[in-house]
Amino acid sequence: MVWIHGFVVVTLALLWVHPVYAGAATPAAANSPVAQRSDSQIAQQYQPKILRQQQDAAMLNTVVEIPANDDTFVTSNQPDANWGADPSLRLGYDAQQNGNGAERILLKFDVSGQVPAGAVINNAYIELYETSATPSGDASMGNIARHLNSDWQSAAVTWNSHEPNWGGVDEQGSIAAADGWRQMPVTGLVQEWLNGTQPNYGAILIGDETVQERERIFYALNAANDLYPRIVVDYGVSTDTTPPYATVDQLSTYVDDDFNVTWSGSDSGGSGIAYYDVQYQIPGDGWQDWQLHTTATSANFAGGQNGVTYQFRARAVDNAGNVQEYGDVQAQTTVDSQAPSVTVNSLPQYSFSPAFTISWSGTDNGGSGIAYYDVQYKIVGGSWQDWLKKTTATSAQFTGAHDGLTYRFRARGVDYVGNAQSLGDHQAETTVELNGPVSDVLPFAEDLIHTDSFAVSWNGQAEPGKTILYYDVYYRFNDGAWEPWLLQTQNTTEVFTASQGDGVYAFEARATDDYGTVEALSGQAQATLGVDAVAPFVTPIVWLPFIAR
Repeated sequence: MVWIHGFVVVTLALLWVHPVYAGAATPAAANSPVAQRSDSQIAQQYQPKILRQQQDAAMLNTVVEIPANDDTFVTSNQPDANWGADPSLRLGYDAQQNGNGAERILLKFDVSGQVPAGAVINNAYIELYETSATPSGDASMGNIARHLNSDWQSAAVTWNSHEPNWGGVDEQGSIAAADGWRQMPVTGLVQEWLNGTQPNYGAILIGDETVQERERIFYALNAANDLYPRIVVDYGVSTDTTPPYATVDQLSTYVDDDFNVTWSGSDSGGSGIAYYDVQYQIPGDGWQDWQLHTTATSANFAGGQNGVTYQFRARAVDNAGNVQEYGDVQAQTTVDSQAPSVTVNSLPQYSFSPAFTISWSGTDNGGSGIAYYDVQYKIVGGSWQDWLKKTTATSAQFTGAHDGLTYRFRARGVDYVGNAQSLGDHQAETTVELNGPVSDVLPFAEDLIHTDSFAVSWNGQAEPGKTILYYDVYYRFNDGAWEPWLLQTQNTTEVFTASQGDGVYAFEARATDDYGTVEALSGQAQATLGVDAVAPFVTPIVWLPFIAR
């Protein structure tokens, strides 16, 4: 005896043999005892059996064995023959024994009558008892299971009548060439039957239909023994009646126009979250579906409009079908998709120190605020150089400038969302002038005069951007010491009186500009004039240099 699925099969029952296994497979005679009973009538004597049942957390898991309520096979070489009363089911290709050609098995199971709606199918497989196979010692034969798209009755269906009312391939398996139970997986198909996504018209099994002798033979309902076709379904039904809970995680106050939204949830009932629904709204516009029946816990929200606030909420549905009610807003954010606008404040045309202050300012058009600034400089004719990076300051002292060079500056802002202003052309510039003013006493028209008073003139030049504030004018007599004549005068001409008598008078001027820069005295005469005011007068004929040893 053999133990199968929790019940005993007595091997003596296998001594029953129907003539179909000893000879040719032919349609059953209408007046035979088996032919007088339909498959549905025969199936009534077999009852579904619960093989195992176990409570696992919030799931009641059950394994049930359901007998077929209709079965038959069809043959390609006898396309109009009906085999509904045959005690066997044949699969593959019969090239030698009976010349049936390709053989396909059709089966029906009343799954919905035994498995409750809403159940989760953990595993399902068709079981057939194999009685013989050709050729002897054959390797396992592949097979496929397809769902049927139209109804059929074993007492009427033929090869021609069922074609082509089947669907796509639902499952694949293989069948060994040995007596015993064979299992053919159909988990996905049974779940579709239960969900109603496929009508339950049963399944068709198709083996290797290459033209050759390769066949698998199984017991049918008409064999009238306990080795009838059946389906074993392992399913779970939730005992969870508590809705799950989901919420959208907190968002930043401001985000870019393409941002990530995350959510999470829990199920205290124990069946587990099956999926989430997530909605959004612009305040005042009403809720819109965004992510429906999703098992993900994050998604990118794209195409947000600058300055617009978006609000989000989520709900969860668990594996028991409990649905969380939508609540109020769970998270919100405002889109900032525009970069800040920052500029370097204007500088004077000229800077008169190697160190001077640069300042900048700006606004953030999107609202998140300026996180930091980048400031660059360049010398005219050169390339841009980083000066300050990621600074939060709005001014700094620029040092080390060189005289005569023009310095240009530009700045950009980056906001708290990461929007970065483009670096454009220079926004401010200044030319560095570090030298002081220069002045000079103008030469006299004559080298010798016969009067003790005469006009002395001078002029000066300040650097660009500066003006001369005043002059200091010095003189000396006959190469003596320098003495001040005019101090802090703004005039450029004055009358000088030769109070020391006849001799040679020399003059030097220096200027002071409005920035307080004072020209250095050289101690060298800028202009000289001979005075001969007392008789007898000297009349020079020619001036020659006098060299003394």
